[in-house]
Amino acid sequence: MLLASILLFVLFLSIGSAEAEDGIYDDVEVTKWFASSVETLGLTSITEGTECAGNAFCPFELLTRHALSVWLGRALIGGEPTPSGSVRFADVPSGHPWAAHIDRIVELGFLQECSDDPMMFCPDHPIKRSDIAEIMVEAFGLPEAPEAGIGDIADTANPDAINALVGAGISIGCYQEPLLFCPNDYVTRAQMAGMLARAIHLVPRAGGPSPYLAIDPDLHTGQLENGLTYYVRSNDNPGQSVSIRLVVRAGSVNEPEPHQGIAHFLEHVLFEGTEDYPTGLLLSDTIRDLGAELGPDLNAWVNYNQTVYTLTIAADQPEKVSTALHVLSQMAHAAQIHPRVVVHERGVVIDELRLATRTWTGHISSEFDRIYTEGTPYEGYDPIGTESAIESLTSEELRDFYETWYVPSNMAIVVVGDMPADEMLGMVEQHFGPIPAGERPQFSLPDITPHYRPSYHVVTHEEQGYDYISLDFQLPSRVYGQVDNQRRALTAQLIRLMVANILDDAYYRGELLQVDRPTFQAFSHAQGLNYLGTNWQGDNLSAATTAYMSVLKTIEKHGFSESHLNRAVEALKTSLESRLESAATRNNGPYAQEYGRHFLSGGDLGTAQDRYDQALALLETITPGELTARYRWIMKTSGPVVIAVGSSPDSLPTTDELAEAVAAAKPSAEPPHEEAPIEELMSAPDPVEPTAEGTLDLLEGSYEWEFDNGAKVTFVPSDIAQGTVNMSARSLGGWSQLPVGSAALANTAVEAVLRSGFGDNSKAQINRFLSDNTASLGAFIREREEGFSGSSSPEDLETLFQLVHLLVTAPRVDEAAFGQARNEAVIRTSLSEVNPAWQAYLAYLDARYGLESHRPVVTWEQLASMTAEGLEDLYRSRLGDVDDMALVVVGDVDLAEVERLARHYIGTLPSGESDTFTDLHRPFPTGVTRREVPVAEDASAVLEISHEAAVPTTPANRVNADVLEVILNDQLFNQIREKLGASYVAGINIYSGFAPAQTIFSDVTVTAEVGQLEEVHYRTLALLANIANSGPGAEELRRAVAIVRANYDRITNGTYLGVMGQRLYLEEENLLTPERSLEELERVTPASVRSLAEALYSNGNWIEIIRTPTGSYTTPEG
Repeated sequence: MLLASILLFVLFLSIGSAEAEDGIYDDVEVTKWFASSVETLGLTSITEGTECAGNAFCPFELLTRHALSVWLGRALIGGEPTPSGSVRFADVPSGHPWAAHIDRIVELGFLQECSDDPMMFCPDHPIKRSDIAEIMVEAFGLPEAPEAGIGDIADTANPDAINALVGAGISIGCYQEPLLFCPNDYVTRAQMAGMLARAIHLVPRAGGPSPYLAIDPDLHTGQLENGLTYYVRSNDNPGQSVSIRLVVRAGSVNEPEPHQGIAHFLEHVLFEGTEDYPTGLLLSDTIRDLGAELGPDLNAWVNYNQTVYTLTIAADQPEKVSTALHVLSQMAHAAQIHPRVVVHERGVVIDELRLATRTWTGHISSEFDRIYTEGTPYEGYDPIGTESAIESLTSEELRDFYETWYVPSNMAIVVVGDMPADEMLGMVEQHFGPIPAGERPQFSLPDITPHYRPSYHVVTHEEQGYDYISLDFQLPSRVYGQVDNQRRALTAQLIRLMVANILDDAYYRGELLQVDRPTFQAFSHAQGLNYLGTNWQGDNLSAATTAYMSVLKTIEKHGFSESHLNRAVEALKTSLESRLESAATRNNGPYAQEYGRHFLSGGDLGTAQDRYDQALALLETITPGELTARYRWIMKTSGPVVIAVGSSPDSLPTTDELAEAVAAAKPSAEPPHEEAPIEELMSAPDPVEPTAEGTLDLLEGSYEWEFDNGAKVTFVPSDIAQGTVNMSARSLGGWSQLPVGSAALANTAVEAVLRSGFGDNSKAQINRFLSDNTASLGAFIREREEGFSGSSSPEDLETLFQLVHLLVTAPRVDEAAFGQARNEAVIRTSLSEVNPAWQAYLAYLDARYGLESHRPVVTWEQLASMTAEGLEDLYRSRLGDVDDMALVVVGDVDLAEVERLARHYIGTLPSGESDTFTDLHRPFPTGVTRREVPVAEDASAVLEISHEAAVPTTPANRVNADVLEVILNDQLFNQIREKLGASYVAGINIYSGFAPAQTIFSDVTVTAEVGQLEEVHYRTLALLANIANSGPGAEELRRAVAIVRANYDRITNGTYLGVMGQRLYLEEENLLTPERSLEELERVTPASVRSLAEALYSNGNWIEIIRTPTGSYTTPEG
C-alpha cells in the first residue's frame, strides 16, 4: 500500500491517536469517536484545503466526490499531482481547484465519470456508503472476508465488499446493536475520515489487537533526562567484545540546500579532535588502544537520513567500554571543528567523492540515484555532495549543522556486548547524561509521491562493459513496529517469493527472452523509497522487456493459486525457523544494527520467539485472494521505472522503444504454469564402511573417517552458530592440471553446471525442491585445488550431502545455463578491455605470473568455440571423481549423523586417479616492475604496490604477519591519509600462501589526487622501508597486538574450516589453531615483526600498478 511517506510513521509516534487537550478544528470535540481520525488526517495534510470555512471540518456534512478524490489520492499516492492542462470532464474545467486530483484518481481507476454524454464527473455530488465500500476494497487491496452478520446488506449489489471492509476493521458500521452498515446512506466527512485513517494505519483498526509489538525483556531501552535514547543489551556472542553505535537522526536530507555534503564532511571532521581529545592522532590512538581498528568505512557512515559512528572493542576490561563511550560522547557534543582541520580534511573527502562518482560504477550509481530521487525530498541531496560544494564548505557551516542536529533528543546510543547490562547502562548515563539537552530540531519529510506513471531512462558510461535493463516498482513506506504492518511485511515477502517462483518457471520453459535467470527483489533506496525490482540481460532487450512484463501481467490477470501460496509459505517458514534456531548465538553486530534502525524508522524489538510466533499466526490468515488483490493494487498504482544501462546509446533501446516494449506486454490466456514438484533429490546409495576412523587431537571433539575412494570426512562439533552447519570440501589439482590458458574456462564451466539440473531433474524442479530448504552449495576450480563449499541447518544436512554427491556424479550443462555462463564470461572479457580496475588486475597478473597461464577472463577465440559439452567435460575432469577429497563439516549437529551421511554420500563417490597441482609460478620479478593504466582526467589516481617474501608460513610468521598488517594500516592511515590529507583509501593486506611455495604476500592500495600522487608514492615507499629497517615502536606494537587479539577472540565456524583446510598443505605442527594463534601472539616482539618486514620490503623487488589520468608516471627517487 502506497502510504504518503514515512511522515505517517513520524506522526503516528508523535501524536498517537491525536487525543490532545485542544483539537486543531473548532467543530471537532476531542471526546467524539471520530476526533482522532479527523485530527490525524489534518496533521498529515491529507485533508488540507478541503476543510470548511474558518477553522472548521464540518464532520457531519456529506463527503463530495471531489473531496474523496483529494483525500484518497493523497493517502494512496501522496503529494500533489501535476495539472495536465487538458479538460477531461465538462464540469471540471482546467481551472477547477481539484482538477489534477480528480484526473489522478480517475486514471487510477477508483472513481469514474457520472455521465458520458457529455462526460461529467459530478464533483459536488455525495457518495453512498455501499459505493465507498467497493472503492476502498479495490484501493487498498482488501482480502475477502466471511460474512460479518451485518443485518442490512443482503439486498445490496456488493455485500462481499462491505463484509471485506468491516472484516478488515476499516469500517465499524453505522450501528453496533444490531450490526448495520446503512449501505444506501451517503457517507459523511467524519465517517470517511475514520475509514481512511484506519485504512492507512494512522489509528488502530477496529476489533484488532494492540497495534504495537512487544519489546524483548532483555533489551534495556528508554531516554535519559536530556532526551537521548539508549538501547543496551548484554550478549556473550562473541565473548569479550562490545559493539557500540552512536546514531544521529540527521543525514544529507537535513542540509540547508541540495548538493552540499555537509553531513558527510562533518562525519570526517569529528574524528579530527574534540575538547578532551584535541587532535585526530590522540583520538585515533585512544580508539586503537581499545582494540578497535580505524579505516575507510569501518567506523562511520552517512546516508540521506542518518549518521552512524561505530566502535567494536575488546571487553576484557570495563574501563575500555567506559573510554569508548566517553569518546563517542565527546564526538556527540564536544567536537572542535577547527578551520584548519576543515581545510586539511577537504582533500580526503574530495578523493572519496572521485572514487564514488567518477568511476564506471560510481557514475551509474549516481544516475540511478538521480532517477530514484527525482521529485522526492531527496532530490539533489546525495550524501557525498559535489566537488565545488566541498571546496567551499566552511567550519561555520559545519558547526551550524552540528549544533542544530547533534542534540540528545536527536541521537541514540546503542551498546551490546559481553558485560552486565546495568553496568553498561550506568556508563551510558555517566558519559551521555551530562550533555545539555539543547533544542529539539524540527524536521519531517514531506510526502513522497510514488511513480504511478511509468518512466523510461537510458544511462551510459564508456566503461560499462555490458548492457542490461533495470525494472523497479515503487512500494509503500512501512509503518514499523505494529502488528498490522507485520502483516503487510509478510504479504510483501510472499508476493515477492511467488512472483519470483513464477518467473523462474517461465524462464526454464523458455518464455522469457533474457539470458540470465530472472530475479524479483525488494530493496530500499532511502527511508520511504522502497522498491520491488530486477535486472536482466539479453540479445534483444526490448523483446526481453516485453516478455518479462507479459509474465507480470499474466499474474495480474489470473492471480495467485493456493499452490503458489503454499510454496512461498513453506519457503518463508523455513527462513523463519532458521532465524529462530540461530537466535541464541546472534552476534553483537546484528543486534546493534537492528536497534540503530529502530531509532531511525521503528521496527520490531520483540524476542526471536515472539517474532516467529507472530509471523506463523499471521501466515495462517493470509489467503491467495488477499495477495492477488494486493499485487493488482501494486501494479495499478505503481508505474514501472525502466532504465536501460550500457556503454553507448547505440546498443540500447531508446526511451520510446522502452515504452513501446512495456505497452506491448500482454497477459497469457492461461494462468501461470507450475512446475511439478519432486519428492526427493536422490535415493541414498548403500552405505560403505570407512577404511579408517578416529579422533583428532587438533580441535576439541574432532573426528575423521577415511574411505577407500580416497575421500576423508572430518567433523568438528561447534555451537558457535546454533542451527548452522558449514561444509568445505577440497582436493588438490585445480586448473593447474588443465591445458594452459584454461583458468577462466574452469570458472565458466562451474557456473554452467551450478545453473543446470542434475540427472533427470530440471533446474526448475531442483529450485522448487530447495525453496523451502536451507541447504546451499557452491563449487570452485581454483589454481591448485577444486571443491565445494556450503551450509545448511542440521535438519537439512542430508540435502547438503546429496548436493555434493550429485555435483560429482550427475553434473550436466543445460542450454539455458550455458547461455547464462557464456554471457557472464562475455561480460568479464568486455570489462577487461574497458574498465581500469579490471585492467589493473590483469596488469598485475601479467607482471607477476604471465597471462598465458593466469588470464582471469576467456579470450574472444575461446568464446567463439565454447560449447556446453566442452564445459561439462572440463568440469568433470576436475570435479567428476575424487582421489584426495578432504571434506570438513563444522557445526551444531551430532557426530552419528555426520558419519551416516558420510558413509552414504561421500564414501560412495567414484574414485579417480591421484594427482596434485602443477607449479605455474615463475619467480617474482627482480627490481621495480611497473604497469600503468590510464583513467579519466577527473578521476583519482590509484597506487598498488605488491611484495612477496619466500618465508615458511609457520604459526609464528603468520601471527607476525597479522600484527604487521595492523601496524602498517595504522601508519598508512596516520601518515598518508591524515597527515597528507589527500587519500581516502590508504591500506595494506598481508596474507599467507601455502603453495606452490610457502610465501607471505603484501598488497598496498593508496588513492590520491593526481597532483599529490608523487608525494603519496614517496611516503608510502619510505614507510615500508622504515618498518623494515627499524621495526615498530613499543607502543604501536602494543596497540596492534590488542587489536589482533580481539580479532582472534572472534572465533567462527569458518575459523575451524580454515584450520582443517590447511591440512592439504601443512603439517599438523604448522596449523594455526585458535589456541596457537594466541600463544604465538604472546611471543611477538618488535624484532620479530621487523624481521618479517625486512624479508618483505628490503630486497628491492616489488610490482607497482598505477592508475593515473596522465597515463605516464615516474617513480619518485630516494
